[in-house]
Amino acid sequence: MNLANSLKLPLMNRFALCLVLMSMPVLKIHAQDIHSSKLKWSSIGSEDIKTSSRLAQSCYFVTADDQQVEWLQRNGTVAQRFGITERKGTWQDIKQAGKVTYTVSQDGSQGQIIFERTSKGVFVTIDFSKGNPYGIRQRFTIEEVNPIAP
Repeated sequence: MNLANSLKLPLMNRFALCLVLMSMPVLKIHAQDIHSSKLKWSSIGSEDIKTSSRLAQSCYFVTADDQQVEWLQRNGTVAQRFGITERKGTWQDIKQAGKVTYTVSQDGSQGQIIFERTSKGVFVTIDFSKGNPYGIRQRFTIEEVNPIAP
């Protein structure tokens, strides 16, 4: 049984319904790829990995085509902008488990920013502690990831 018959529409209305349905654009559905999409990663809180203290820090990250990572406060003020110098891993569909580690630079210092989805959730980890005992090592819990229109 088709839709037109189930609605008991006259023949001309069935034809019109078919034309309308056929003229609707076909939606192209594809996975969000961290490497080729501009994405917003919204955080609901974080943990200082060195001290295990939880922080109710609301912020977000923007990744842009393996070029840079921006760390922004909830109001949109840029907290830090990191240039990506190296990438380890591939992650073609952020809705599936995966992990990408970026080596980044900021103000002459190098560190890593890790984006990952595990069975426990989605996380962004900033680690500038290698060779620097005072460097940041913080893990952000991500509430949602959304594409940003170009």
